[in-house]
Order: sequence, then C-alpha cells, then structure tokens
Amino acid sequence: MSQPRPVADIQADDDGQVDESLSQLRESYERRQEHSERAEQDAKIRKLLEQARKALAGASDHDLEELLRAAHWLVRDHSELATVLRPDYDGLSPGLKSRFRDHMATRDRGDQPPSPADELEALFQVALELEVVYSVEDTSWYEPVRFSKIDPAPGKASTSGQVTPVGRIRIGADEPIGPGDRLPIIEHKSCEHVLSVALPRQGKDSTNVSICANLKEDHQYKWISLWDDGRDETNMISIPNDEEPIRANLEEMNQEPRAYDTQVYVPAMGGLPSELPGNFEPFTIGVDDLTGKLILQLGGFDADRNTINRVEQALAEAKTAKGDEVAVLVDRLETYAEEVEATVTIRHLADDDMNTDDLDDGEELITDDGATEIRYEMDADKVLKECAQTVLHLAGEGLLANSDAETNLDMAEMVRRNDRVAALNCNYLEDRNEPLKYIITNLWLRLLLRVRDEDKSLPRVALEVRELKQIAPSKMTIVDYATEVRPLRQTLYEIATQGGSRRILMVGSTQKLNDVAKPVRSNMPYKVFLKLDNGLIKQMDDEMQFPYSLKEQLKGFDPGQGALKVDENFYWPIWWRGAPCGLGDGDVPFENRFGRAYGYRVRDHESERWRGEAGDAVAWWVDADGEIHETDDAPPVKTWYLLSTDFADGVDRESIDRETVKRFAERRQEYPVPNDLTFQRTSVAYESREMRLEELERAKERQMAELMGGGAQTAKTDGGEELRLPAALRPWLECSDKKRRRMLHCLSEIEQNEISSQATLSDYSGINESTLANYLSDEDDLKRCVKKPNGSYQLTETGEKALNLPWDDF
Repeated sequence: MSQPRPVADIQADDDGQVDESLSQLRESYERRQEHSERAEQDAKIRKLLEQARKALAGASDHDLEELLRAAHWLVRDHSELATVLRPDYDGLSPGLKSRFRDHMATRDRGDQPPSPADELEALFQVALELEVVYSVEDTSWYEPVRFSKIDPAPGKASTSGQVTPVGRIRIGADEPIGPGDRLPIIEHKSCEHVLSVALPRQGKDSTNVSICANLKEDHQYKWISLWDDGRDETNMISIPNDEEPIRANLEEMNQEPRAYDTQVYVPAMGGLPSELPGNFEPFTIGVDDLTGKLILQLGGFDADRNTINRVEQALAEAKTAKGDEVAVLVDRLETYAEEVEATVTIRHLADDDMNTDDLDDGEELITDDGATEIRYEMDADKVLKECAQTVLHLAGEGLLANSDAETNLDMAEMVRRNDRVAALNCNYLEDRNEPLKYIITNLWLRLLLRVRDEDKSLPRVALEVRELKQIAPSKMTIVDYATEVRPLRQTLYEIATQGGSRRILMVGSTQKLNDVAKPVRSNMPYKVFLKLDNGLIKQMDDEMQFPYSLKEQLKGFDPGQGALKVDENFYWPIWWRGAPCGLGDGDVPFENRFGRAYGYRVRDHESERWRGEAGDAVAWWVDADGEIHETDDAPPVKTWYLLSTDFADGVDRESIDRETVKRFAERRQEYPVPNDLTFQRTSVAYESREMRLEELERAKERQMAELMGGGAQTAKTDGGEELRLPAALRPWLECSDKKRRRMLHCLSEIEQNEISSQATLSDYSGINESTLANYLSDEDDLKRCVKKPNGSYQLTETGEKALNLPWDDF
C-alpha cells in the first residue's frame, strides 16, 4: 500500500495521457465555439428575415434588396444547406430547390433575383427547413421551460426521453441563443416549492395544475390536489380541458387536452348526496391512525413530552377497547385532564408584522430562523380538554371511526398509487361544519408528513394548494375561522421549511403575495408572476425587486403569460402551458361538464338546442338510466342523455339499458376519460352519528353543560360572599385585570351596538384586530360569550353573565 500524500492526493488528476487531455479540451472548445458562432449566425438570419418581411409590406424603412442580399449569403453559409438541397432530400420540394439554386447562381454573378417576394419566400422555406426559424409570422426563437431531469432513487427517475415543457420563453429574433441553451431550468432535486401570483382569471391555477401534471407524468410524483374554494375545482382533474383559449395554448405547444385518473375523496359526513360520480370515495379516519402528537397538533398545540404521553396513554386504551374506540378515547382524555396539574408551553406562528403591543399578558414573541412565534403558558388540563372536544366533534360528525372501518383512509397506499391523482373535496359538509374542512385538511397533511417520514420509498409528492392565503394567511383577521386555521397554517409552515427534505413539493397560488404568511412564502423559492396591476406590483416590489422593464410588462400580460423568478433572476416573457385537464367554472355545474366529457349530451339552459346537428332525424332520446323518451318533450336541463342518432344502426331501442347508453356515450368522447364519471349510489349512507353509544352521549352532555354554564363553580368575593361562577368564565379569574377589562369592554360594545365584523368591533373598542381575533377564537376568552347568528355579534347567556358579575370584588 502506497504512502499517503496529503497534498498530492487532493489535487485534480487527468483520466488519460497529456496528449489525450489536450485533444479533448481542444475538441470541446471547438464545439462550444462552433455552437456560439452558429447561434449568432442564426440570430442574424432571423433578424434579417423579419426586417425583410416588414420591408416587403411597406412597414419598414430598411432597403429590401440589402436585407435580401445579406440574408442570402448568411443562409448560403449554413453548414446544413447542402444537405437540404440534395436531390434525394424530401423536406423541400424539387421546385423550391431549383428556384433557390437559380437564386444562388444569380447572386454569384453579382445580380439580384427579379422578384424580391419570390426570393424572400424561398429564403423563408429554406430557413424553416434548416430550423433557423419555425414561423413566418413570428420569427422569434422560443426555448422550452422545463423541470430538470432527476434520478434520485430506483423508481423515481424522470422519463427517459425528453421531458415535456411546462412553458416556453421567447428569445428575441436577434438574440444568439439556439438549441441546447435550455434556460430557465426549474430544479427540483430537493423539491423546491413554487408559488404563483396573479390577478383573478389570469391563469395561476391553470399554470399550477399544468406544473403538477408535468411532475406526475414526467417525474413520477404523486399529485395531491388539496384545497378547493367551493367551485368543485379539484374534481375537474378527471376531465379534459374544455376551454378554447387553453386548448389553443396546448395546440401551440403540440400538446392535447387530457383527463387524469383521479380519486376524489369526500369526508363520510352529513351532507353527502345520495349519488356521486364513480370516482368519488367517502372516507373516514381510523383511531389507529391517530397519535398523541397528531391529536395535539390538530388543536394547535405543540406540548411537552409528558402531555403527549398522557394522550398516547388515552389512545392506547382506546385502541385495545372492545367497544367503541372513539367513545373510550374521548372518555380517557377527559379523565386524564382532571388528573394533571402541570402547565405546558404553547407555540404557534405569529401574524406578519406582529409586535409586542399586540400581545396579551403572558405572551411573548420569539424570532427564530426568520419566523416569529407566539409562546405562552397553558394548563395541561385545558390542553387535554380541548383535544377531547376536537376528537368529540370529529367523532360526533362521523369522520373518526373505529380502526376496522372499511372506509378508513390509507394514506400510505394512496401516496404509493402515483399513477392516480388524489383530490380532497370538502364541499359537501353541512354549513354548520364549515370550520371542520380546515381540521380535515390539516389531518390529511399531518398524515401525509407521517407516511413520508415512515417510508422513504414512497413516491415524491406534488402538493397542489389553490388560494394558499385561505389556509396560510399572513394575518388571522383575513380568514373566518382563526381557531381552526391557526394549526393548519403551522402545518403549512412546516411543509414550506421541511417539505424538501421530506420530498413534498408544494405548488401554491394567491392573488396577493402579502396575504400569504411570510415564513411560508419566503420558503417557496420559485415565484411565477402572471398579470398584475399597479397596486400589486408596488406592494410586492420591496420584497421582489422587479426589474423596471418587467414591471411595465407585468401590467399587460395576457392570461397565461408571465415571468419566473429563480433566486434573484427573472425570466420573461414566458407563455406557460395551460392545464391539460379541466379547471373550475363558477357558471357551469361540474355535473354538466362531467357528462359532456364522458360523451353524453347535456343542456345548460332552457333555450339551448337539444337535437344537435341531427335535427328532425332524431326519433327519440334516452337518459343515462336507459329510459326512452319521445321527442315531444325536450330533455330537462342538467339531464345526461343521448339521441337516437347517437346509436349504431341496428340497435333495438327496446334493448337499450343503462350500460348500453354508457357504452355509446364513451364512443362519443372527444378525448379519453379514464374514470367512470357516471353517478352511482353513495357507498356510505350517512347515518346520524350524534352519539352512537351512551358514553359518547354523556361526553357531549358534559361539554354542552360546561358551554352553557351548567358546570358552574363557587367563587368568593372579597367580602366573603359566595357567587355561582359558570365554569366557562372560571379562566377569567386567572387572567390579568387589563385583559379582563378589555374583554368586558368588548361585550359592552356588542350589547349596545350593531357590530358585524372584527374591524368594526376594533373601531368601537379601540383594541387591535389581531388581539380581537385571538379573543374571539379562544374558548377561555370571548368565544363562548358571543355568537353571530344573523351576521351581527350577539351576547350568549354566558356573555350576559360575564357582564353582570362583580369582577372587581372577587
């Protein structure tokens, strides 16, 4: 074994002999030089042809003859010209080859061809074949915008061929860039997140859907579409895109609309319709999928090990119970809450620009790694009680189920099926359960993080989140349910900062950058900017530092046209690929679009023609269930149907049934639809789950009794008088006098005035909006003292009691 040489061993070394290394270096340099010269020459040709085209039309002051002569000699110098002019080359017609050779001979004699228009046409034909230009109308060069190819582990490599572009960036006609200069490349080896910003209806969701589709198809990601603003947008991944502008965009990129195999998950709770499309799957969450930490996180708590152990103990007893696991879990959480006396430190992400003046007594702001947190102490018994209430609520509505329930979601298996898109749709929740969609979304994300941690072999995840501000807001005052949104924002922050290492790539969108929590948006390195107005540009400029020329163009971009920010660099103008699949439409029900995509006919309104092109040739029509109707009555609006002329000759109308109609509808599909989108009986019939067992009933009664003040306790005044104090107001004795006076002032203003928003309450009370948001979201503060049944705040029975108690005497 040779002796180590500390200095020599770390130096660069040649793989071969000196002469071989020199030869390789020389060849490499010559290739680069040749490429650079060819790119410059092609750019000059493009510029000359563009100017000659304008001069021929009288739209330029340049001398047409000079432009044609210069372009001719540059094309003559092209290294591939002899190839395309060979007699056996099929790309150009023999007549065009002969004509161009005549032009060559004329130019060799020092003369000019008799017809400038004829020479320009020949030059364009040859330039097109040489791939110097691709269009006569637009001589610009376009480079593909792509995600980089990766090969991180077996089964996770990008496609073996060329990856599909997600956009194209225009290179000026005279810019020396050609094939091989692939800029920009979107790197994603570490799952760097993407955030799209734009005005409404300018293509941000279309762009993000396109990006996720590309990550799924070319890079083997699992695509999960998480958030829907109520327009059934996530469902539309199941159908091909049906918008003409986007279809034209796809055609320009030599691509087609496409429907993706999609499983739409809906919570198995109250509100589910009796029928749903075949690719909809009601789901529950099994008790066996819960952990102590997860239960605490759903409530927004990041507690100490002892508290987690208490919850874990309750879970362990529930999982081994012979009866209803959920009932046992709630009962054990409440039991252990009565046994603990410790305090725990609570942490959660602070609102942007929050300062110490916005804090309540006992709270402090801690800044760490660019994020600011609020920290405060809380009794462990209260933490456990709130966890019990969260579990009770989810169980009472039917989302939590015993471990052996067939409807339980298997998150690991769902992620493993990266050939299929997973979409979460909470649009069927009853109005009273609207806050639960935030808890359900948080539950999904927490389960996703866990399965990715437990099994590194699972596919990477492309997590699509539309309107990120709704679940990761910069300020809690811009959302309706701060209590439920706050822990969800904390989870999104964790994904933004740690998602890369856990191989979750988040693709989000927003209308205003500043509406998304700064610690979240700052950790999304790729920013896509589509059309913006002056106000948004000015608002973001300090943070983004837009180049002046880009600021001017951002205001005039067409839908789908924009810029990409990579680190400190901006690339524009980029024409982003539109979504191959469907997008949300606030005017047309998704059921109608599902029917048309699947091949059925559907009427959107009464005045719409229903016979199609067949006209009087239609003898009858049939609905999706196979029932035949005569032509005297038109198909009702929203009904899926086919005409007699849609069936093959020889089909007996008496033999037509549901399956026959479905089969002929599928033949009419413009583009293939992989899922069965026909409506079917919902697999899980919702049953009243208010209380399934007496134990759960008693747990809810205890909660309601405390809520309504039935759990009153005795408190003494300074004079020794005992007063009945509702349990819901007991924490008021432990808060500071300042905080209690502020809360009483709020109740007094609500009692005396008609107040419909936190902003108005802030004006009346003089208390900061963010502080009010905290008061109104906390069970121990104002949440149980006020209600908002008809758009205006009112005092509850507990609130009225709070106003009438002699607090200064206690």
